[in-house]
Amino acid sequence: MNNKMRCVLAILLAMTCISVNGEDPYLFYEWKVTYGTLSPLGVPQKVILINNQFPGPRINGTSNNNVHVNVFNQLDEPLLFTWNGIQQRKNSWQEGTLGTNCPIPPGTNYTYRFQVKDQIGSYYYYPTTGLLRAAGGYGPLTVVSRALIPVPFDKPEDDYTVLVGDWYTKSHTELRSMLDTGRGLGRPQGLVINGKSGKGDGKDEPMYTLTPGKTYRFRFCNVGMKDSINVRFQGHTMRLVEIEGSHVVQNVYDSLDIHLGQCLSVLVTADKEPKDYFIVASTRFTKEPHTATATIRYANSKSPASPQLPKAPEGWEWSLNQFRSFRWNLTNSAARPNPQGSYHYGKINISRTIKLVTSAGKVDGKLRYAINGISHVDPPTPIRLAQHYGVSDKVFKYDLIKDDYKPTGEDGQDKITLGPSVINGTWKSFVEFVIENPGKSVQSFHMSGYAFFAVSIEPGRWSPEKRKNYNLLDAVSRNTIQVYPNSFAVIMTALDNAGLWNIRSNSMEKHYLGQQFYLSVHAATVSLQDEYNMPDNNLLCVAEVVIVGGNYMGVWEEGPNCWRWKSSTKKTMSIPLRHNESYDDMVRSVIESGELECEPKNIVISYVMNGWGKIHLTFINNDRHMSLYMLDVVADGSRPLLRINIVPGSPTIPPPQLTIDEDDSFEDESLDVNPKNSEDDSMELEDPISLKKGEKSAN
Repeated sequence: MNNKMRCVLAILLAMTCISVNGEDPYLFYEWKVTYGTLSPLGVPQKVILINNQFPGPRINGTSNNNVHVNVFNQLDEPLLFTWNGIQQRKNSWQEGTLGTNCPIPPGTNYTYRFQVKDQIGSYYYYPTTGLLRAAGGYGPLTVVSRALIPVPFDKPEDDYTVLVGDWYTKSHTELRSMLDTGRGLGRPQGLVINGKSGKGDGKDEPMYTLTPGKTYRFRFCNVGMKDSINVRFQGHTMRLVEIEGSHVVQNVYDSLDIHLGQCLSVLVTADKEPKDYFIVASTRFTKEPHTATATIRYANSKSPASPQLPKAPEGWEWSLNQFRSFRWNLTNSAARPNPQGSYHYGKINISRTIKLVTSAGKVDGKLRYAINGISHVDPPTPIRLAQHYGVSDKVFKYDLIKDDYKPTGEDGQDKITLGPSVINGTWKSFVEFVIENPGKSVQSFHMSGYAFFAVSIEPGRWSPEKRKNYNLLDAVSRNTIQVYPNSFAVIMTALDNAGLWNIRSNSMEKHYLGQQFYLSVHAATVSLQDEYNMPDNNLLCVAEVVIVGGNYMGVWEEGPNCWRWKSSTKKTMSIPLRHNESYDDMVRSVIESGELECEPKNIVISYVMNGWGKIHLTFINNDRHMSLYMLDVVADGSRPLLRINIVPGSPTIPPPQLTIDEDDSFEDESLDVNPKNSEDDSMELEDPISLKKGEKSAN
């Protein structure tokens, strides 16, 4: 073999090695999500634990790592997690909100698979279903730079996370009941730091230990539900180095305001007298501030911390001035080797301005919050699933929120309308969002899927003339923004991340009661280069399964107000169904649920759809039928219940009247039900078949 050929083979071998070994590293986590009893504010209450921890375990990755989190839901209600601040590039399927995902049913598991693509920084995760976040379930998520990317400060001695948030002593179910019945939540009962309130009497165990002369990184996140928070170190200053994934100009602060959902990191040097000190957190803009402390101890310290705590600033003018002092570090890189300042956002022409005005009001006597008069309601079928299956028009309408909103009501607010709220974004356009807060309290908003430039916060109302005051040079790229009372904030971003993205209030109460919407961004052509496919393990929303006994499907009855099912025996359970699941997978899920003792050959599976007073009965006995069922689930938007018959002894007995084979059309299968007089064990069903004859489903 000549030298030239050897050279070519060596190059090909090297390229092969690169393709095999060049994939970014993987991190694998397994979480068991349970309830436990803890006393964050000194009162025993039910708290959500992850692997018996509260807060949950830290996800600590490096830029571009692939993260797999296998979540086992051992709670008594459905569960989703969102990864607050992780952009999920091309992959909104992993966003973990009710607009993008079906929740994980109790007793089942689901694996999130996402990449922290081109990101560094301080973030956190939390549950998004119901009001579970009021019971905990949150934890830190940090992403560090790759070894080849320079960081604008020396490596600290250690890297600590500090999750600070307000806390209610009522259970999450009590709080949800309050909101569902039209009441507000009122003020939280206190503050916690990493799940503890701290007595501040010198008797608390130290949360952090420092070595004299060393410098430490502290990553703060406001994981609360209602209040802005100010943090400070007793006797120490803080050098701010990062805000939500952006390196910033390293100013020194005595205290920092952190609004709902926001994260930042600071460097603190242990250069004081060796003793104990407090980290102090207190609520801002409240008549009666809550305060919590955490003890930091110098190694070998035997002196308690001083009971004299540093005071928090007053008023929001101070907070606004602090916001204006935050500047992007243009000379340093973040996740990529090129300097942050190489992206000249201030020179890009604005393609679209969307003005968002917040409001509150009553709908049918119940409290609701809105944006541009629209209070978002999650449809039974997630919006992203409806888009994927081409049935968006059956689930929601685009652009209920108008770009240039002008309230016309007598009090400056329009009547609030309920409905799924989705703005249709234009691929790769550069959008200016103006958020106006006419209310009396500070608000905070998060945009998933993107980092935006926070170019302005000012008192008053916005007008185009205000653009002359924008920071078009070094505004910080981040994912949350606060809006002060009777003020506005302006953010700018390029819509270059295809998918469905949630823009939401970080206030738990306001978010739950409708102050959110989704931004839909899709490329002109479908391509994996722009957006990933639906994952094979994606859950579909099937609320429950009714298991009945007997030699066939029992009898459907039409009652005065609803259709009823008559059978000798019946049982209800939940099973998870996943995208691309086969018929055998479904049967296996039924049997593995532990609710049944049967063989696959003894199972007859069917489901019903309501159709203008007729029950449409459809059987599932192969993979094709399974796929069509998945389509029906999404298109119907109401999660039709599966009926599973256990046919002991004679599984081959054909069902009367109706049979099905590979070539049968689903639309032709219907069953007219004749009412019967027997009422001995009928069951009213909470799904669209429970309708008066000829009545359409509200869903």
